[in-house]
Formats: sequence, C-alpha cells, structure tokens
Amino acid sequence: PAIDAAGEGDVITVEPGSYGEHIEFRGINITLQSSDPCNPAIVATTRIQGVWYRQATIVTFTGTEGPTCKLSGFTITNGKGGIGCRFGSSPRLDHLVITGNTADETGRIIENGGGIMLWDNANPTITNTLIVDNYAINLGGAVWCGNSAPVFENVTIANNEAGYCGGIYCNNASPTIDNCII
Repeated sequence: PAIDAAGEGDVITVEPGSYGEHIEFRGINITLQSSDPCNPAIVATTRIQGVWYRQATIVTFTGTEGPTCKLSGFTITNGKGGIGCRFGSSPRLDHLVITGNTADETGRIIENGGGIMLWDNANPTITNTLIVDNYAINLGGAVWCGNSAPVFENVTIANNEAGYCGGIYCNNASPTIDNCII
C-alpha cells in the first residue's frame, strides 16, 4: 500500500520486524529502506518474507525502474526466488541479505535464480549484499542472468545450490563483477 501511494523520488522507511508480503515497484522510482541500511543488526531484523500462496519472487521490478529506484537494508527470505528484475529495469539493490529462497517451479521460468533472477535487459546495480543459502532447481542458485548486464560491487555469494551452477549463471549476459567473493 505505501508503494501504491508513493510518488517519484519518495523515501519509504520501514522499522525492524518481519513482513510477510510480496513487493512490486510497478515502475515507480522510490527508495524503500530499513531504518538503518548500513547497520547489519537492523538489516537482520528487518525481514521481507515470502508468503506460501504466492508463486513469485518476493520483490519484483518490472520495467521503468531506473537507478534512482532503490531497495536498501533488508533481509529477503522464504520466497519462490528473492528478487526479480526484468524488462529493462535498473534499480539499485544495496545492503541486502538474500537468503533461504527457492526457485523450484519446474517448467516455469521461476525454476532459475534462487536469490536473484534477471532477464529481458534488466541491469541492476547490486552493492554491499550477501547472497547465501538459496536454491534453484535448474540454473543459478544465487543469481540467474538472461540477456542482462548487472553490476555487482562488494557482493558475497556463498553456499547457494542449483541443478547447474550454484553461483551466477549467465545466458547472453555481461555482468560487471568488482570486489566480490563468490
């Protein structure tokens, strides 16, 4: 509801807690952040959790979100994929922990990218983020990149699993990877 009421450039700050929901930015260039994105204790206790009846990523960017659109300071967990970006979206994903997500819908695109799924010219910048303990039944336990050019800076990718490629799987993609641990 807060995103639906937000306008371009608005900042929405979320207090610590566990929130069971799925978020769609719907092309609105806003900042959605925890109360202190640079504080690991706040990030750990400000959780966006998937809900069992939604067969979709927890956070979705679907097109016109640009570099002024920002998600910062959350733990993203328990979803059918953590974050999905497509159709040319290029948000900034910063100070996140993406963990415990599973892409396992056989025969559908969400069998790829347990932590993050990028396709159709999605070009996010992902910084200061931990992508750990995610699973994809098919490709890219941590990240699946299809026809995209993401930027990874100061990202740690660890303990992710997939049928093929637990780390970053690229298909017609050209990521930039700087100062990362995989």
